[in-house]
Amino acid sequence: GEGSDRPPWPTPPNRMPKFDTTRGRGAGAGVQSPRVRRSFRFAPPTTRVGLLPRPRLLAALQQRWHHRVTVVAGGPGLGKTTLLAQAVHANRVAPWGDDVWLGLVPGEDAVTLSLGLATALARRPEAGATAGQVPVPDTGGEPVPAEVVAGAVWRRAPVEVCLVLDDVHLLAPGSPGAAWLAELLDALPANGHALLATRGTAPPVPLARRVALGEVGRLAEDDLRFDDDELAAFAADRGLHVERFRGTGGWPAVAELSAGAGPHLTRSYLLEEVLQPLGPERRRVLAALVELGGADAELAAAALGGPVDLRAALDGVPLVAHDADGWYLPHALWRDAPDLGLDPDDRRAVHERALDHLVARERFDDAFALLRQAERWDLAPGVLRAACLAGHRRHIGRLDRWLADCPEPVRASPAGRLAAGLHAALTDPAGDVEPLREAAAACRAADDVDAEVVAISHLGRLGWFRQDPAVFGPEMWLREEELAVAGHPHARAMHAFGHAALADVAGDDDAVLDALAAIEPGLLDPAWSAMVSWMHVVVRLGAGDAEGVADLVEELAADADPGFRTIVDGFRLRTWWSLGRVDDVLEATPAALAGARATRVAAIVHLGLTNATIMYAYVGDVEAARRCLDEALAASPRAAGLPHVVRD
Repeated sequence: GEGSDRPPWPTPPNRMPKFDTTRGRGAGAGVQSPRVRRSFRFAPPTTRVGLLPRPRLLAALQQRWHHRVTVVAGGPGLGKTTLLAQAVHANRVAPWGDDVWLGLVPGEDAVTLSLGLATALARRPEAGATAGQVPVPDTGGEPVPAEVVAGAVWRRAPVEVCLVLDDVHLLAPGSPGAAWLAELLDALPANGHALLATRGTAPPVPLARRVALGEVGRLAEDDLRFDDDELAAFAADRGLHVERFRGTGGWPAVAELSAGAGPHLTRSYLLEEVLQPLGPERRRVLAALVELGGADAELAAAALGGPVDLRAALDGVPLVAHDADGWYLPHALWRDAPDLGLDPDDRRAVHERALDHLVARERFDDAFALLRQAERWDLAPGVLRAACLAGHRRHIGRLDRWLADCPEPVRASPAGRLAAGLHAALTDPAGDVEPLREAAAACRAADDVDAEVVAISHLGRLGWFRQDPAVFGPEMWLREEELAVAGHPHARAMHAFGHAALADVAGDDDAVLDALAAIEPGLLDPAWSAMVSWMHVVVRLGAGDAEGVADLVEELAADADPGFRTIVDGFRLRTWWSLGRVDDVLEATPAALAGARATRVAAIVHLGLTNATIMYAYVGDVEAARRCLDEALAASPRAAGLPHVVRD
């Protein structure tokens, strides 16, 4: 909604890089992609034609249908992912059950892992499955409970289901993600199995009890190496003498390099020998993919600064996997290559252009994964800033992860202070407002007006929620008015919203509606537009216009994103209640409360439970009213001047 007549607001200093989040906002732009485009998330890499089959290992993996857990463990270069892909493909040809694939990604945690598995289970089952679709829960940034995912496995019974998890080592031992996976393994029903591939010697979950019970199958590093027969078959397949590969140690990846580079068996030399015939441009493409941890043509073109044909550039390059959607992933061994052709300036530029591409599409989780891999924390403030300014709802769980990733200098930057202030405002609206005040001051000192307006706006929201104008303070009001008069579009809209909030505190409904009507369409992002709609609906319901509000609510529901859905559900229940549809409200309330709890936004949880308490009391369900009241009191963001429920 920011047009070309926008004043030339100062650009923040270099210590706080500013990404362009307005480009490409046509149809479908600016929306977080439901697909995690890193590694092979929901399907294994495409198996290469002519790939050496390994019957002894495939036979061992066939036993996954008889074990609760099967572990494939070993270092990089032993062909674990390839082996898993072959096993999944073999099961499609002669199915014993459903393989459900999930490739773990850098930064994987309990939230992303649980949602990834829920999504993988909701996808259409492979041939032989009889169960229908399983809806993916909207958790508002919280992990999907392990028993919910286990229930999705049980719904496919009597079909056996194997959860095939690649790169499980990306879960840190003792982390919430590892703890969640352990819970899932305990919760799996009788038709559920897990196949875990990991580097090292063991996955980050306790398995000793299951080993003692004979429930665990295992392929270790020595099992994964080529035996003599496999090495001979590998050499014959390539028309080479087997002696050429005697020094490879049985490592499939090293043998693959040796086949293309010659009998020189130091890993770095082999990589260099493969690189030389590629030429500088193809080496640069491969180098960029190594830096990015994988890419498709769109991301690679953005990172390299021009169009690129990945298929042609990587044709014949060993140890590069791809999937049917065009995602290419170089093997970890390529990081040992002595020179892939990126000088320091080009390397920095690849990171920066790729991050700009991801941020412009609001793929912030992918952006943080790249920051971690490249260790480019100097760019993290810009990514955090863009995430705080983005129009989609900011899940608290994501803010948790991003802030936890960042080193202290990033958290101390204006963007870090803004993210911390928003996190505090969403989780504890009755708590200390100083983090937001400090964020506003830090952004102002950095000449970042857009970020300053975000902080000021949330201070205003807290003041309205508490029904206490002092929270906002006269200095913030004057600053927002100054920016609104100067023509800052978001400040103009928020200043009008502030007038509506003050009128609401004063109980002047007509003034509230007049102020809301003054907000120009398109100036507010979806989250703030939801707040405006909420106030509009509440005032009109209070004035007795339930019929008119009902149509408005249904219009909002048609376009509601997951972050707005909980608010729309609240609109709908209040409207139905006003229209006398009491039975419909009673039926829909449990699901609405579950959605409110999942947001972790204290105000939404508290108000939802408060309204449910009143509703159950009106219909005479004293026990349900008492349960909701107790939970509302426990969740109540208590502060001076803040309305809250009390026992009477």
